[in-house]
Amino acid sequence: MLKVSILVPVYGVGPYIEQCAESLFLQTYPTIEFIFVNDCTQDDSIEKLKACMARFPQQAAKVKIIHHHENHGLGASRQTALEAATGDAVTIVDSDDFLEPNAIALLVEKMVTSGADIVEGAYYRMGCKHEKVVLPAHTSKKRRIKTLLWHKGNGFIWGKLYRRSFLEKNQIRFAKYDYAEDKFFNMQCYLCRAKYIFLSRIGYIYRK
Repeated sequence: MLKVSILVPVYGVGPYIEQCAESLFLQTYPTIEFIFVNDCTQDDSIEKLKACMARFPQQAAKVKIIHHHENHGLGASRQTALEAATGDAVTIVDSDDFLEPNAIALLVEKMVTSGADIVEGAYYRMGCKHEKVVLPAHTSKKRRIKTLLWHKGNGFIWGKLYRRSFLEKNQIRFAKYDYAEDKFFNMQCYLCRAKYIFLSRIGYIYRK
């Protein structure tokens, strides 16, 4: 059974962090570690996270909270979490979003049966005028690279499961700047010939 590391940067998400953390702790897949990186948040996000952990004591034992001594930004926070991960696979969750209960189980099942390096699932976009389900685009690697260069398409890093050995073998890291950092990470994966597989089931809820 694959162990999954869920990586969650935390900064200024007081209104949302409890819903996010609760959705992670309620995952049906059992073999998970939860890595939260406090990027010097100025609000009560960490206090609310700890309150949520208190309601899920069995899951709290699987939680790591890493504290930055100064604010480094989203990309650096994700890299900190990745370096602390011990799972066979990693997935990124933004702390103002949340997951369906079977999200991790669906991604892992697809990764195991396909042997893929990366599994990309569908997501639901909420909190905007046009809420909708967004399905992964079944396109060629060449086409996906073009869409990233044109700043089109789903360059988001969340909603995907990455095999950690693939990331380590190819020395793929998160950029420390906070502009198009998701697209930069995924571009590295494409150029390193990652084997992709797509999943049309919704697991990730993206709050726009």
